Amino acid sequence: MEYEKDNNYIIILVIVRDNIWSKLYQSWRNAWKGIYSVRHGYFGVLCNSVEELISGSGSKGSV
Repeated sequence: MEYEKDNNYIIILVIVRDNIWSKLYQSWRNAWKGIYSVRHGYFGVLCNSVEELISGSGSKGSV
């Protein structure tokens, strides 16, 4: 009986943990969507330059 209780507890923990992770992931993605939708002003320029840096270094690294 005790073993069964422990199993249920572990299952609940896993479900809760997965829910927290998916919520974090969703909010992170939404934040990035918000950043990418802002293409005006310094923030948009900053995002573009960072994007170019990342893609530039990536192409150099693969050659």
